[in-house]
Amino acid sequence: MISYIEALKIALQLKSRIDKCVETPNAYLFKNADDEYSIGGEGICCILKENGKAIGTTAYYDKYANYSDDEVKEFDVIIK
Repeated sequence: MISYIEALKIALQLKSRIDKCVETPNAYLFKNADDEYSIGGEGICCILKENGKAIGTTAYYDKYANYSDDEVKEFDVIIK
């Protein structure tokens, strides 16, 4: 199981700008404000907690998104 800090380090290697994180029971989903309005581009970066592997959002939602909304936290990412 990896920590939030470890997941953020991995995501920063894959995504140029991160300002939000959605934590689910099995992954950290990193995004930025522009992702909501983007067609194509980088999109959301999903990092699995179990092994630190980055997977696409479609694969994530197909295989891992079996949780309730009560188990999800969204917060701002502050990079110093």
